Amino acid sequence: MGFVVDRQSGELLAFTASQAILIVSLVGLAVSTGFAIAVWFGTHYLNNRKLAVRAVEKQLMAMGGVRVVNALPGVVHSKFQRVSPTVWVLRLIPVGFVSLWSLLALTTLLRLGQ
Repeated sequence: MGFVVDRQSGELLAFTASQAILIVSLVGLAVSTGFAIAVWFGTHYLNNRKLAVRAVEKQLMAMGGVRVVNALPGVVHSKFQRVSPTVWVLRLIPVGFVSLWSLLALTTLLRLGQ
């Protein structure tokens, strides 16, 4: 799907400006939702992989290995050094975009209904 902006008539090909904004916002909403889902499950997947590496590291430590992934026990006191807040930043940015696209689509729908 595509459209061309015509500056002289003030309309977009076969769509009004509000209809084109609605279409773009719905596409943005779909893309943002897909990206939010992918990032959400991706961070869960990475956390599970990290837990698996910790389990292997624990078994290797029992056989005389060295720590690679986990910090030494008792060294890390800060909650933010144990669990990274980056995961929540990664998850909330796409959710924020979903909210913005939804707001744009909703306001455009309300404007079209008038």
